[in-house]
Amino acid sequence: YAHSSSINMKAMLYSGILPGAGEYLMGYKNRAYFFLGLEALAVGTWYTYNQRGIDTQDEYRVYADEYWSLDRWFYDYYKWSNSENSFHYNFINELSGEYSDIWEDSHHLNFSIDGNYYSSNSSEFRELYVAYNLSDSTMTVNFFNENNIQVEKDHHYYENIGKYDHFYAGWSDNDSLYVVVKELGGEYIAMSPHKKKYREIWNNSNDYYRISSFALSSIVANHFASMIDVLILSQLGNSKIKNLSAKTYFSPLNRY
Repeated sequence: YAHSSSINMKAMLYSGILPGAGEYLMGYKNRAYFFLGLEALAVGTWYTYNQRGIDTQDEYRVYADEYWSLDRWFYDYYKWSNSENSFHYNFINELSGEYSDIWEDSHHLNFSIDGNYYSSNSSEFRELYVAYNLSDSTMTVNFFNENNIQVEKDHHYYENIGKYDHFYAGWSDNDSLYVVVKELGGEYIAMSPHKKKYREIWNNSNDYYRISSFALSSIVANHFASMIDVLILSQLGNSKIKNLSAKTYFSPLNRY
């Protein structure tokens, strides 16, 4: 318990704005430099890794736009349907032998055709796909040339094409199919050189953003810790406060 009159509110406000400023105002310069140093480190880490995340995000989007296409996904989707090496047969359906249609997967892409919006797992898309025979490469190329088709390239689009085998056929090197087995769970993943490269860039971007997010949380925590430190310093002379201490906590389980 502490009396409000004994709290240095001005110093707490300063520390809330800039960690260490309150301590400096109260004459604790070493503590001020400590909190200010943590702030500089956290801000620098946030800026650096956030910028790296942005740069690699731009990189994987450019890469995907070059090597993955919606029309190829349409006409190559059934490319392996009658093959014993079908990636659907071996990977997607867990050796069940059941072949899923292009419109049946829960993960989907959104796009518009001449202003009309479609989702790749909708009944409207199924009717369109069958009516225009979009499993045929010539028919698909003609269809794309004759219509204004715009793909919704949001975060989910760039995640789906690299993460789920349902979209594997859209990669330009889909003939270079090979198998990757995940260490956790033993899941089979259809892979090609372009898809592998794309996933590496994607993962790097996510890692950079994860580090910048941690740094941002550290900035908020540092502001709060500096304010609490000022509160403690304000109350050190209060006889009602005993055995008061604070320390940092290191978690060895946190990879960053």
